[in-house]
Amino acid sequence: MGSEERVVRRFRAEDEGFVAGLRRQCFSASINFDLWLAHGHVLERAGQPVAAMLARPAGQWFGGRPVPGVAISSVMVDLAHRSAGVMGYLLESVLADHARSGAAVATLVPTALAPYRRAGFEVGGHRYRFVAPPAALRTGSEIDSVRWFETADVDALAEVYEEFARRSNGLIVRSAGWWQGHILPSVRSGDAFAVVAVRDGAVTGYAMWDQPSAPRGELTFRHRVRAREIVWTSRSSANALLRALARAGSPGEDLTWFGSPCDGLSMFFDVPPTVDWAYPWMLRIIDYPAALTARGYPPDVTVELVLAVRRTAPGRALRLTVSDGRCRAEWTTEAPEAAVTERGFAALYTGRLSAAEAQVLGELHTERAGTLDRIGTVFACGTPWMFDHF
Repeated sequence: MGSEERVVRRFRAEDEGFVAGLRRQCFSASINFDLWLAHGHVLERAGQPVAAMLARPAGQWFGGRPVPGVAISSVMVDLAHRSAGVMGYLLESVLADHARSGAAVATLVPTALAPYRRAGFEVGGHRYRFVAPPAALRTGSEIDSVRWFETADVDALAEVYEEFARRSNGLIVRSAGWWQGHILPSVRSGDAFAVVAVRDGAVTGYAMWDQPSAPRGELTFRHRVRAREIVWTSRSSANALLRALARAGSPGEDLTWFGSPCDGLSMFFDVPPTVDWAYPWMLRIIDYPAALTARGYPPDVTVELVLAVRRTAPGRALRLTVSDGRCRAEWTTEAPEAAVTERGFAALYTGRLSAAEAQVLGELHTERAGTLDRIGTVFACGTPWMFDHF
């Protein structure tokens, strides 16, 4: 299929039937027309639509700073046109457009890893779900008060989420549109529940959860609490939210929540919470200097590095000057101290892969003494994860 036959354009109203059919075929799901009208893209071949995808502006928090980005989802190719380079062409076109608009990274939750690895993505982190018995919650700790979420709390939720995200790694940078279009609709519809923790009149945290139906054969009035988000700014707010969630479920039912292996919620239980489910998300760097400049770094690290990234233009490398928690990055023709693959760099950037592990896997190569340790100190950070599924 020649490139002259391919045209990537924005979704139009007349594409609704085509995209709705693809959604049923690929995901057994319906179409959100307004979402597609705002963020949808369609690839045509010889004047006929053959593929589609969503691309929404949404950055991520890395090293305590927001990195501008784009969230990719619902990438679909008509059955008759698969295995013809269609998906790769669509992705490259849309990502290039968003890079020109200021996006530095692209993130997605894959249904399969291989096709996205071919497109330069690599696993950047995971969504982790933990489970623990509410009866194992420790007693005696100070707690904030808890009340139901109210519409007037929206701005306060965004503020405590941002404070929480700054000390995490990989969470989505939520714009007002992301809150209104992706997070709050399920609460407003009643499909999810939400409470806020309060101290001295100020919101100190929140929790959102749903209550899945009892499995077949069990008593239908019993329910389990599956927390979508537990966000806290203090020990007393975390304790209050966990206790509220414990009371929301039927007696004897386990509590599950999405969180990080690095967060402190396990400290509130006398029985160790366990990970009962984990699923990867993937990242690709689409503007290297912008991504490296936007990210945060350990404040006590002062390092200069010249790195070559395989798959970028030959003869070029990246000069990184890191100090005071920030990085200045620019392309250079200097000889590199190390070379890293595009996918390996993505995993280094998020903190999922250490420099030493990247070298063992063949994703990073250096023969200069000390370079590996310097790379490792630059990208040292907590386990990357996120709440959001998109």
